[in-house]
Amino acid sequence: MLTDSGEIEFPDKIDYKIIAGFGKPKKEPTTGIIPAGYIVEIFSFLTRATSGSDVFWGVKVIIRNNGKIISDKEAICEVVNANVSSYAFNTVRIISAKEFRKIFSALFAEAAGTGAPVGDKIIVGEIEEKEKQVQSLFPDFEKYILQVNGKIISAGNYSARLVNETDTILEVKYQGTEKSKNKTPVGKAIAANFFSELTKIDFNYTEIVKRTINGKMDFSNGLHNDYNLEYFEKVSRSGTDDEVTSSEINEPLIGRIFSQDSLIGEFRYIQILDTIKTRDTNVKLNLAGGYYTENSFGVSVIHQVTGKIYNFDYTVEYNELFSFSDIKISDKIIATAIMQNCNPKNSVESGNEIPKKNKINKADRKSLNMNNEYIQDWFPVYFEKDLPEQEIVLAYQMLVSLFFGIGNM
Repeated sequence: MLTDSGEIEFPDKIDYKIIAGFGKPKKEPTTGIIPAGYIVEIFSFLTRATSGSDVFWGVKVIIRNNGKIISDKEAICEVVNANVSSYAFNTVRIISAKEFRKIFSALFAEAAGTGAPVGDKIIVGEIEEKEKQVQSLFPDFEKYILQVNGKIISAGNYSARLVNETDTILEVKYQGTEKSKNKTPVGKAIAANFFSELTKIDFNYTEIVKRTINGKMDFSNGLHNDYNLEYFEKVSRSGTDDEVTSSEINEPLIGRIFSQDSLIGEFRYIQILDTIKTRDTNVKLNLAGGYYTENSFGVSVIHQVTGKIYNFDYTVEYNELFSFSDIKISDKIIATAIMQNCNPKNSVESGNEIPKKNKINKADRKSLNMNNEYIQDWFPVYFEKDLPEQEIVLAYQMLVSLFFGIGNM
């Protein structure tokens, strides 16, 4: 608001509302009593499309003088996430605080008539900005690229290689197989079936399923490792037809690494959930659904692996609010990875059309060859300068344990 003395007066607070699910925002600010003089009303809204993952951001600006509207304009654009990889995972924050301020300022300027049109789309989450952050935090670290073809995120079959600007440092092939073993309380299953048939009411029963993934990893330097991953899943089944009605994975995932039948490493993967609070965040009780959190900005998921390999204690931690995964040996960071695809052949930032999965050569997928760059995910990994090759391999093994955990929990 512009006062009679020519000073700009800002509101005491900014009102906001978080709409769970698919809600339509009102596009008219509520002002109550409109004071005399010039007043600018700003209404910003972020919405998602009813289908797909499209996000739209709009800013409406109304300028009044003595209660009379002299300008009423709206600027809107689609916010496109640069991290579009469909071959690994997309667990990164879409918009950083810096990008939020930049986009809001541009949309406001357009709606207020003081700036150029923003355009139909704005790309956020560009990996160059993340690389600048890593380089500022670790100026002495050297950049490598981890190139992956296959199902590294789920501990399925994949090929990978680690390269720098001039050389291929390491090549890896991994083959994994999954087994399940049900621990079903036979008496409960029979009872649920009996009462479901007798009463015509569906009684559920629960079984515990032990999931085991075994894999073989071969390195170009002659190293060979065997992997064993285990976790438990609680599965509820219908007493009427034994169909699965719900399932819940019980943490943690436990991993073991073997070399020539000798145990050389163990690790434990867990997820840590942290509510991103606002000043109005409350935890409430719903009699039908239990406790729930109201007016938060969602949940930050921290993926954490702790373990030991070759008698080295290590930790790998990745917070989805950011894009970095720090690899530590005895609390010292030896490497950090950006958990986002940077392959220019399948990136929105490059302007190239992303190939559809059904158009990708199935033979390349099946053979896991590294010739077709269109089917690869590339992850920037920064290693401590002059790190010996043996420790680079060690850091790779630690990073893989994080991938395996994320994809199976």
